[in-house]
Amino acid sequence: MKVFNMKDLLLEDNPILREPSELVEMPLSQDDFETLQEMAAFVMESQTKELDANGDKYRPAIGLSAVQLGILKQMFVIVTTDDDLDLFVMAVVNPRIEKESQNLISLTDGEGCLSVQSVDSAKVPRREWVRWSGTLVDLETGETARKTLSKIDGYLGVVFQHEYDHLAGVLFTDITNPKIEKEPAENV
Repeated sequence: MKVFNMKDLLLEDNPILREPSELVEMPLSQDDFETLQEMAAFVMESQTKELDANGDKYRPAIGLSAVQLGILKQMFVIVTTDDDLDLFVMAVVNPRIEKESQNLISLTDGEGCLSVQSVDSAKVPRREWVRWSGTLVDLETGETARKTLSKIDGYLGVVFQHEYDHLAGVLFTDITNPKIEKEPAENV
């Protein structure tokens, strides 16, 4: 199994980050499943270790899209804790936002991105909630579950939208807005 390191990340000046990602062929291939596992492992390590296997300093992450590793496939992972401080891992394939709130929110401290080094963080207008369809992947078993109009909101909703934007070639710096004051009510 490949272990991703900080040097594997594409940075903001790389044109691949601006390309739209392709649909992932289903059923999920073993290679795509292992890539999702490796992405989640990278995110977890970035939260708990100071240096990667190459000795490079980690930048703590919450989410990671395949395109950030030069893989133009519609898949991403989110690794964080839930309201009860239990580990929350979400591996998403071929997501599509179907409905969205008209209300805008942003994170109190702004958003950052592993691929963007020119800006530490910035206020980004995000929908208070979105309903999405796509496939969830269990990273232990490889089992997949099709989701239809699944609602995600608050902090996790913001992270979901950030990673979703990567799949369309959009970076958070493209849509920043310093005037947004409202913040998610949960998980902040």
